Amino acid sequence: MSPAQFQRFKQFCAIANQYTQEYPQEFQGVSGQQIWRDLIQVAMALGVVSNRQEFETGWNVLMAEEAFNLPAYEPNQGTDPEASQAEPLPKGMGGQIVSVLKAFRVQVDYLGEVPGPTFTRHQLKPRLGVKVSAISALATDLKVHLGLDTVPIISAQSGCVALDVPRPDRQFVLFEDYVQSELRSSPPSKITLALGVGLDGTLREVDISDANSCHLLVGGTTGGGKSGVIRAMLYSLFWRYSPDLAKVLLISIKRSEFPDFQNIPWLYGPVVSEATEAVYALEHLCQVMDHRDRVLAAARCKDIDVYNQKHLVKPMPRLLAVFDELADCMCVLPAKTLKEESELPTSKRLETAMVRIAQKARSTGIHLIVATQRPEASVLTPLIRSNLPGRIALRTKTDADSRMIFGNDDGSAVNLLGKGDCFLATTETERLQALHVNQTLIDRFSDKYVDSVEPARPWGLAAVHQKGASEKADDPLSTIVNYLLGQGGQATQRELQRNALAQRFNAEEVGELLKQLENQGKVELSREGKSTLISLSELDNDN
Repeated sequence: MSPAQFQRFKQFCAIANQYTQEYPQEFQGVSGQQIWRDLIQVAMALGVVSNRQEFETGWNVLMAEEAFNLPAYEPNQGTDPEASQAEPLPKGMGGQIVSVLKAFRVQVDYLGEVPGPTFTRHQLKPRLGVKVSAISALATDLKVHLGLDTVPIISAQSGCVALDVPRPDRQFVLFEDYVQSELRSSPPSKITLALGVGLDGTLREVDISDANSCHLLVGGTTGGGKSGVIRAMLYSLFWRYSPDLAKVLLISIKRSEFPDFQNIPWLYGPVVSEATEAVYALEHLCQVMDHRDRVLAAARCKDIDVYNQKHLVKPMPRLLAVFDELADCMCVLPAKTLKEESELPTSKRLETAMVRIAQKARSTGIHLIVATQRPEASVLTPLIRSNLPGRIALRTKTDADSRMIFGNDDGSAVNLLGKGDCFLATTETERLQALHVNQTLIDRFSDKYVDSVEPARPWGLAAVHQKGASEKADDPLSTIVNYLLGQGGQATQRELQRNALAQRFNAEEVGELLKQLENQGKVELSREGKSTLISLSELDNDN
């Protein structure tokens, strides 16, 4: 035994000696032979010694130097009658796990391992009388004794306890290997977003038409892969559904985060990069939601899927609002304003709009993805959290942040590996490796779809009431559109002339104004009896 090996052997015996002193009750009724047999097996599994003889040699040298409280060891006492009954340890990491747990008096059976792209899952069956919490409590000790860089994640599965050990040869999963281009032009029965790959190597998707995942909360610290997760979901939407079937409202306060999404056909409006504009955009979506609700009621359809099956030629598109960093907006916006500034945006108005959409918008085809690096109570208020049923947790700074994302006492997200290693929690919780969209694919997509012309800003006219923008109110075209917004998207020509324009224009002049708006594609005119009905086409067609 070399000096380095002996030093390690000495440290191992010191730990075993300290354990017997601190927990003497655990050794009551256990024979000295049994204790030594277990100790030698653990030392061999951990690589401290290679065989029984080497242990005996090291022990004899050690006893000449120090005294221990371990039971007397008699190497010549003959064969232990129980030794032939001992179960052989599994090889490799599985054997080390069983040995470490056994050293802490936690008896488990090793069922096997399942390798994944990011980690290897070792499946353990606790012996009768062993609590799952006893295994979970040893997570930090397992990290130390197994020589791991991070604390292994331990979870209860059906019929076993899963212990996830990071792979030294971690593999990343590429978007193009799992999502094929299958652009649809007719309304599908459901809208799915590709997220990542499960332990079995198959693609995992989020169905935003399902009640358990219609709105998503995404949380994780810097380096966790939050932006990558959002990018993968959006690219799968663009890859699968035409702009007539799906639109995206992207709110990204970090201006440089998604340059590849500027001015693409799927955008509902330009990328929102200001907190105040984010309030107007979400409040506009509330108006869109109310209008769609009335359209569905008039068509006697319970939801957007039924409506689109009846309107295959001109379907109502899904609208996905993606909030890249909620905390930045909450910090910039004031909590409240003075009475004379009551029209200015506040964090409360932002929260109210988000909650309204989350509560009512699923049937109308409007969905929320809210992401944040700071899942704190001041950012994710109880109302926001309770109305976002789907959760995606990436690596967090603290277990408190993890519990905030999950909405329970699960703090395991703090031990994730980062770079797309995540939990998807809907009806069940599953650990995934998020898809990675490489730069080659981003460049190819940008070259094909990014346009130099910025899309229209549907919510821009809703901000006409903002303080300092009164000059827009004098524009009769803007006044008409604003009035239609307030009326849910429809009004008669006579109502416009009498209420919106305050009799400033006669019937012929109002007709000319409406013709201009119709030519611009902002309204649609139709006859209803003796009246002319004006419908705001932006609310009906471009959302």
